[in-house]
Amino acid sequence: GSLRGSPLQGLYCESVPPGPLGAPIPAALPMAGGVPGGVPVAGGVPGGPELFSCPVCQKSFGFQRMLNRHLKCHSEVKRHLCPYCGKGFNDTFDLKRHVRTHTGVRPYKCSLCEKAFTQRCSLESHLKKIHGVAQRYAYKERRAKLYVCEECGGTAESQDGHIAHLRQRHPHSPLLAKLARKADTPTWGLGRGGPHQ
Repeated sequence: GSLRGSPLQGLYCESVPPGPLGAPIPAALPMAGGVPGGVPVAGGVPGGPELFSCPVCQKSFGFQRMLNRHLKCHSEVKRHLCPYCGKGFNDTFDLKRHVRTHTGVRPYKCSLCEKAFTQRCSLESHLKKIHGVAQRYAYKERRAKLYVCEECGGTAESQDGHIAHLRQRHPHSPLLAKLARKADTPTWGLGRGGPHQ
């Protein structure tokens, strides 16, 4: 049945796919990035962790922040466009990963064979499946960050090394221009020279 003319008409979002069994998804849920917010559901284990379920596709997440990130994929507005093909993304990480399919940048190189990968997780999966080498990290241990030049695929172990590489090899890099704009932005009330000293 149609909701047109019904007092419930404004509570349902007709721009997203129907939920389970064809029922419309209520738009009255909290909105995040133009799509309905998540619904907390029991984790399936009595006393277990709460999961947050996507009202659009029913995928579940252990943390609200992960659901919020996921919800962006359902938004029709894409803030970050690929300069090569125009495909849109809501997350700069996803755009960067996609752009590497055009540029061929594969910064994560296997030390045991000639293969290289666009993402660290792909290298780690390769190491485990092909070479039987499992990466071991302590709970919540962060892996060392690798700074990647998206212009040439060069890598650096520090941000300073990455910036030095850009200045030497790619002086017209968009990242250098962005850093220069940030340096010119006044930080009122913060640090030296601010009005609240």
